[in-house]
Amino acid sequence: MALQAGDLLFIKNQHEPMDEAIAASTGTYVHVGIAVDDQTVIHASPRYGVAMQDLAQFPGLM
Repeated sequence: MALQAGDLLFIKNQHEPMDEAIAASTGTYVHVGIAVDDQTVIHASPRYGVAMQDLAQFPGLM
């Protein structure tokens, strides 16, 4: 099944300190992005705010 616009993309724990804190309360995922298309994701981070990023550079995709 191919990605469709609006799909939620869950990111697994990369074992960074913040990831560990989030995973302790959520289980296995630590971040969520939204697919724009089959190659682009939009998400928010403390460093960049809301950003669009290539799916290939979105680490830890479950």
